[in-house]
Amino acid sequence: MHTGNALHLANGTVESVADFEGLKVRSPSRTGAWMLEELGAEPVGMPVPALPQALSKGTVDAGLVPFEVAIPLGLADLTETSVELADGARFGTATFLFAMNKDSYNSLPADLQQIIDEQSGIAITAAMGDAWNDIEPVGIKRALEAGKTVTQLSAEATAEFAGPFDATVARWVEEAQSNGVDAEGLLEKSRAAIAANSQ
Repeated sequence: MHTGNALHLANGTVESVADFEGLKVRSPSRTGAWMLEELGAEPVGMPVPALPQALSKGTVDAGLVPFEVAIPLGLADLTETSVELADGARFGTATFLFAMNKDSYNSLPADLQQIIDEQSGIAITAAMGDAWNDIEPVGIKRALEAGKTVTQLSAEATAEFAGPFDATVARWVEEAQSNGVDAEGLLEKSRAAIAANSQ
């Protein structure tokens, strides 16, 4: 997964949950849209390459993307403020999957399977994690050099987000359970993995 979504605003800033009321925000995902609804914002679904034009035309007030994505999108030229939660925590993240069709894999000779095995799994996970962690400060620096404000909310302000975030998780659990997924078990494992691997 990437480093997580900061909130990039064309104008103004947010300092509390109440400041999200009525904002039109580009949503990164379906669950991201649920979170925005819980915060009182209006989620706007769009592919990330459409965000710069949407910001410049006022179609959205803000977007949720990592700083590494803000670099190629040129968000430092289109936004006034970027906001993180306390201690650099973010407004959610995205999980990425690198996969191969099992039948295609099984059709390969053993030496090619070995190359794929050695260059995937934990190897690619660690490399991608390092790349994302290394580029994120570059995006923050670019915003600051462009004269933009990058802020972190206080611990007290961040605590206000627990309720909306928990409501979003509860909505996901309910939907996943209705589809036969052990949502509570998966959530527990995910939280344990995050705790064990967060820096």
